[in-house]
Amino acid sequence: MQIRRDLVFVSSVLFTIALVCVIPPAVEDVRAMYPPASMELSGVVMGLARLTGERGILSLTIILTGLIVIWAGYVKRIRWTWFVMFTIVFGWAFTELMLPWLGVTPWELVLAAIKGPGLARGIVEARLVFSLMVIALFLPARAFFSRGRR
Repeated sequence: MQIRRDLVFVSSVLFTIALVCVIPPAVEDVRAMYPPASMELSGVVMGLARLTGERGILSLTIILTGLIVIWAGYVKRIRWTWFVMFTIVFGWAFTELMLPWLGVTPWELVLAAIKGPGLARGIVEARLVFSLMVIALFLPARAFFSRGRR
């Protein structure tokens, strides 16, 4: 077995790492759809839990689609797969990972870290995963769009 060391393969590995990092929060969102039977929840809270669960199912579907596209076509430099990954990065990952945290300043991040590490860690992780996806997307762009592709 020969290990390829081109930019498209490196990009595929980076995409895979980034997408796999987003799986645990998506699974937690799906679990929120099914609260324990012992909990008495109001209709509004149940509706919010259902929406959160549906968002988790959607996220898992997009992650699985991205992984299939990466390893079935992106590695082979099929041009349309780059556009699919572009759509996943800026259509889904941006809105899911970055949009909630756009207004957070570095000072607010420090204050959040002082109050509790969970929020600050979530913001930093979301920014890192999104940055990794953007790097993975644009790293091999020349391989997809140059005239002498192969």
